Amino acid sequence: MLQLNQFYIGKAVNFMKENIPDNFVDLTVTSPPYDNLRDYNNEVTWNFEKFKEIAKELFRITKPGGVVVWVVGLKNFNRLQK
Repeated sequence: MLQLNQFYIGKAVNFMKENIPDNFVDLTVTSPPYDNLRDYNNEVTWNFEKFKEIAKELFRITKPGGVVVWVVGLKNFNRLQK
């Protein structure tokens, strides 16, 4: 059984399916890999099917009135270059 105010680490979709009941989470903050902007050592193949799978589970586990913060298009630039 999950406890309140704890951090858990695991493969996102599998962890949600196996461990988190419906309408359980108040807030999710996530930043999936977009546009190959980060190197995940080939552990994540990002595509629209992966997006739908994650979004479906997030919808299922989020309480009514809960919030999902999904950061998209994040890119770091070196502002010090001339």
